[in-house]
Amino acid sequence: MLVELISLLGLIIGVIIARSAKEEFLSGKKYFMLFRAILLLALIGVVLSNFSIIPFLVGLLVGCIVRKEYLYFGLLNPSSAVSSLIFIYGFPYGTLKYDRKFSILLDIILFSIGLLINFITNLSYSFIAGGLTSVLLIFLLKSKHVSHHWDGIKKRRSVSQSSKPVKKSR
Repeated sequence: MLVELISLLGLIIGVIIARSAKEEFLSGKKYFMLFRAILLLALIGVVLSNFSIIPFLVGLLVGCIVRKEYLYFGLLNPSSAVSSLIFIYGFPYGTLKYDRKFSILLDIILFSIGLLINFITNLSYSFIAGGLTSVLLIFLLKSKHVSHHWDGIKKRRSVSQSSKPVKKSR
């Protein structure tokens, strides 16, 4: 139980970091978002050690409905790698959500509910990985930086296609 609580401290430390360094937060927001996505991807990779397709697909569907990653974090059995990644994930996540007190409180409550569910029944890691994959995909699709990147690619393609050299006939 102590390991889970320590892994949850990363969220609180992230909020403290954001409140104490507001000037740096604005310039580093895109890096916090990138760091958050990379850590979530690393957590999915660690969790997918015993992959099974059916629980993964069910987790993907449930993850589209329940988009709070801290619920899935609570469902995980604590290991040193998982707990460390959750702790580190809390830094950028807490930094990005520092002004949303209700959201952070909800994440703590969902983490506790996940711990309770994990205590009662042991869910498949493939299910949890599916849920976390949905959360990551939705986060990436909603991210302004990712959408701006795709918009830039589309603009470059349309400009390059419209500016093809026209053959002059003599």
